[in-house]
Amino acid sequence: TPSNSSAASDVYKRQGLMCGSQVGKTTVALADAYHFCDTYQVRVIFTMHTQLAVRDFSRTRAKPAIEASPYLSERMRGIDSTEVKVFVHPDGGRSVIFFRGAQTDAAAISEPADMLVHDEIDRSRPDVLSLYRSRTAASEWARRIITSTPTIPKFGIAAHWEDSSQTQWLVRCPVCGDERPLTWPDSVAIDAEVPFYICARGHELTREIIRAGRWVDGRTGNYTWRMYHFNRMLMPNWPAARIVAAEREQEYQDYPELFYNEVLGLPKASGELAVNEEVLAKVMVGFPPAARWEEATFAGCDQSPRPDNHRVLIGIIDAEGAHSYIHLEVCGWDRLAELMHLFNIQRLVIDCLLYTSPSPRDL
Repeated sequence: TPSNSSAASDVYKRQGLMCGSQVGKTTVALADAYHFCDTYQVRVIFTMHTQLAVRDFSRTRAKPAIEASPYLSERMRGIDSTEVKVFVHPDGGRSVIFFRGAQTDAAAISEPADMLVHDEIDRSRPDVLSLYRSRTAASEWARRIITSTPTIPKFGIAAHWEDSSQTQWLVRCPVCGDERPLTWPDSVAIDAEVPFYICARGHELTREIIRAGRWVDGRTGNYTWRMYHFNRMLMPNWPAARIVAAEREQEYQDYPELFYNEVLGLPKASGELAVNEEVLAKVMVGFPPAARWEEATFAGCDQSPRPDNHRVLIGIIDAEGAHSYIHLEVCGWDRLAELMHLFNIQRLVIDCLLYTSPSPRDL
């Protein structure tokens, strides 16, 4: 399988990992943070989408990684709590890692940092992540790492991918010389008795051939992020037969976009699914109470057959041109009129394809 160290050792100030779930992206980000703290006297803020996730991660991943390494155990003999870990340098200096949940404004403005690591940004509050960016203003490093399993196109990690190096692991066929990333379904002999990976001309790609691949940038120049994409097909414990079996599981048959998100590490929106609370909850968490918004915003409204059950999603375009969603509410037309004023909504799109109900002209 490709070595994650290529991504972890990249010193580009803005790095990202857009991956399937359970492929080791958080471990790569943590290793980079540990190496940075061990090499320099710096401060790192490592965020996860909830404070509960922080506690679980610190207990089951971060602490065992330290205990398993005599070197790390020696260097990190300072404070070792759930939220703070300290590297002690030979000259008496220190580096500190703060683990934070990306749900509250207070956590975002409490500490300066030389490096920000945001894990699972698609499940974190975009407005809080924006606040964190100011914490590196005084740093000569100002490094940022983002990781996530993608959700929908042009949101979160997928939006950053569009403005990145779009680096992928290319596999070269030793028979015909064809070189390209493993993709679904083109790189899988699905109908074989035991499915296997193939090149564009149908030659078998063994695990050894896949392992001998290389990282190649999809774009050169004029991008903001150096980002890597990899999916479960690159993992040694995911042969082609397991990929095919996963795609046929009932959950992925019911929600095909989840197969693309979790297995292939790609953003996907299903045109067959209605936008409802369950779908929105995957990309929206913990939004604060509504407050008067001075900046111009935009909004989308998905109508419901019930007059008081329209789903309204409000967002802004931040300083980097990324879409940040700031409020989600289920309400009626009168409340939507209030939201138009409260959030300074300058553009509103109302879906009226399936269920329609009269909307006030003064919206």
